Amino acid sequence: MPVCRNCGHEWPWKDTQRLSIRTHRGAVCQFCGEKQFQSRKSMRKVSLFHLIPLLVLPFVIVMDVSIVSGLALLFTAEAVFLTAFPWMVELTNKEEPLW
Repeated sequence: MPVCRNCGHEWPWKDTQRLSIRTHRGAVCQFCGEKQFQSRKSMRKVSLFHLIPLLVLPFVIVMDVSIVSGLALLFTAEAVFLTAFPWMVELTNKEEPLW
């Protein structure tokens, strides 16, 4: 779970999930009130990990899996990503560009 770089408190899971939507605008720490941003390293890691659900699509096409099974695989891969997201996030006090 991410830790605020200003006050050192660990962010709750729910707040970290909200950060996944607001990556570039940052989010305010509920403990100290300072704005925190996702670090460049963390954004790269999350971006690469987010490609995993997309890698399911060629597998579904090549293996001639039914549409229902393919969608189930895709949603399962996305659920794994959303569940793992909070443990991949690192915070910083400054907004950093992705590249």
